[in-house]
Amino acid sequence: MISPVAFAADKALLGSLAAGAAALVVAAVAPAGPGVAPGPCKASQTRAVAYAFARAWTRGDLAAVERLVAREPQYRWVSAGPPGGRSGPRAFDRRSLSTFIRTRHAQQESLRLRSFKFNGSDVRAGDGYGHFEFIAYRDANDWPQSLSHTRRGKGAIVCTLVVRPMLAVWSLG
Repeated sequence: MISPVAFAADKALLGSLAAGAAALVVAAVAPAGPGVAPGPCKASQTRAVAYAFARAWTRGDLAAVERLVAREPQYRWVSAGPPGGRSGPRAFDRRSLSTFIRTRHAQQESLRLRSFKFNGSDVRAGDGYGHFEFIAYRDANDWPQSLSHTRRGKGAIVCTLVVRPMLAVWSLG
């Protein structure tokens, strides 16, 4: 039989251990402050994937897009504003991405990233994500004259896959 004093001491020790473990989990996934990436993704690998995806989009290189974009469940969405926009359910459907890229390439669309900002890294559902934002120059044969070519966007890569870092999110205004 456990004495009431020993039980109270064990309960206090378990409470301290649980609080310490919770603090470690929070520290591992919480942002460490502006410009600091506490998670597993590096700014350089995040930037490399974003620029490679923009180049593959411009070239209409479907094989490169397939290599660069994560499979489900890590794939979240690829969206773009007009012309030829990709939004709603289509943005979440990875299988329709090749058709979208092929259609935009037929319009001789070009997409050039003009600036890139790494917004840190974190862990979600066991995967490491690197977050970024960008400003791009977008043009195509069907580009409306009234629409600015300068587009803002954001995205994320997943960097803890066995294969290589891959694009999980791309939102282009």
